[in-house]
Amino acid sequence: MSNFKKYLNFIRKQNYLENFNIHDLEQSIINGCTHRYELCLLLQYYESTSIYNLYNGVFNIQDIPSVSHLISILHFVYEGLDKLKDMFTHYDLHTDNVLLYKIPNDNYVKIIYHDTSKEYHVKSKYIPIIIDYGHSFINCDEIDRSINNSNQIFTTVCNNDIRSDNPVCDGVCGWDSGFFYNNLPNKDNYYICSRVPNRSHDLKLLKSFRNETNLNAIKDTSPYLQEFSKFLNNVFFQDQYGTPELNTIEMGKINNVEQAAEGLRSIIQMPDFIQYNENLFISKKKYGTLHIWVDQLKEFEFTLD
Repeated sequence: MSNFKKYLNFIRKQNYLENFNIHDLEQSIINGCTHRYELCLLLQYYESTSIYNLYNGVFNIQDIPSVSHLISILHFVYEGLDKLKDMFTHYDLHTDNVLLYKIPNDNYVKIIYHDTSKEYHVKSKYIPIIIDYGHSFINCDEIDRSINNSNQIFTTVCNNDIRSDNPVCDGVCGWDSGFFYNNLPNKDNYYICSRVPNRSHDLKLLKSFRNETNLNAIKDTSPYLQEFSKFLNNVFFQDQYGTPELNTIEMGKINNVEQAAEGLRSIIQMPDFIQYNENLFISKKKYGTLHIWVDQLKEFEFTLD
């Protein structure tokens, strides 16, 4: 987190933000409640594709190289979501909201995961990046207490004292106006509530692959493919667009991002997956090495070869 703190301090020192103050931000958020398309976060553009485009909207479980790439991508995503489960919930994690940066020149990057007692690695030609945080819960208390967390938007926008000169939004909050803040999670709002975290809601991405895949059609008998098929089949997601938070441990069920990360972590360490992953890149050139400390003892590091 220290690099992120340095980045925030750097941004604040720039000339174009020298007159920035929190009250201006609060007013922008209040205006954004009824004109939400005028309030946005601008990010640097980079060439990429989405998971949806990569598979042309159709996931073929018989395309073994694609399945291998997908397992590595999903593990990368859910390893991060697991570690941030109390700080972040995306709330709209579908196949168009995970972009894939492709390593240049058809090369690959070696991703080494450092855990408390061991380390393991995968080779990948993609680095996944999550986008579109419009409904996200974010708790930044550990980064910068002046930012607080996304519940602050609720207290800023929906507090009657602040909105005394502005009528309460008409229509359904989060659809006609607003930010999905004025109700706690329930079936009617698909359990989307940016005021609180939900460890289960970001299983939506896995649900997409489960629903779009004929898991019974898998013919390859490789243990890791069989395990991945079983893993997708065990994902629990209650409704089309949302699910309540479940922290229970149930045999044969993936109920939250922690359990998803554990399942994918287990698959990428299976001997036949390791061998297939190595063979997939045997004739390719390594672009660099990305070190990720799963135990969060250090920040990630990337080195070019």
